[in-house]
Amino acid sequence: MKKSHAGFWVGLAVLFIAAIYSAIVFLTKNTFDLSTWLLYGFTMVAFLLVAIQAIASARSGSGIVMDTTLGVVTAIYFGLQFIFGGIVCMFFTDLPTTPVLVCQIILLAVYLVIAFIMYGAQSHMSAQDHNDQRNVRKLRLLESDIQGMADQQSDSVLKQALKGLAEEIHFSDVVSLPALADVEDRVAQNVAILQDEVTDADANPLARIETIRRLLKERDRTAAILKR
Repeated sequence: MKKSHAGFWVGLAVLFIAAIYSAIVFLTKNTFDLSTWLLYGFTMVAFLLVAIQAIASARSGSGIVMDTTLGVVTAIYFGLQFIFGGIVCMFFTDLPTTPVLVCQIILLAVYLVIAFIMYGAQSHMSAQDHNDQRNVRKLRLLESDIQGMADQQSDSVLKQALKGLAEEIHFSDVVSLPALADVEDRVAQNVAILQDEVTDADANPLARIETIRRLLKERDRTAAILKR
């Protein structure tokens, strides 16, 4: 069974358990006052949040949602709500409505705040990973272009210089940041010019290679500063 399918079935199982819990409550609880309905309602919300998160992992196709810290936070909220709101407090009658409502709202609000913060952090990290992967592909293409130029060269000095440049690009910092866009564009432009210069007898490709190397060092220095 794929993990994403497992998440879907976990969500359905949670909803099924919620139905069983509801049946037990209605069969064993003789009277329902407002406080009891509040406790029951917030407990159902906790069940629903767990089910939604599990099913969301199935829809994402990776199951990653339930594996993250966000899943742990949801599990903690559910555990607290279910034990204290869904079980312990259900044994009492005539609980004051206002304190019950305030406690339930505070617990849910704390969970939601933490959950939104965690979700925002995860979304940012996911976007950064995507940008870094895209930047890696871009750098590998540049490296491949320069390696291809080196393979076609008969001049040993130029060939060695191109291989050295390809190696510097290979080990360049792969981080992708908006502040690096300008220098990255200049690197790409100079590589494009270099492709023409290596076949032009009147050009000086070694000087162009040195320019690209300086730009790469500038990029790596800027990336190191921005990551501090």
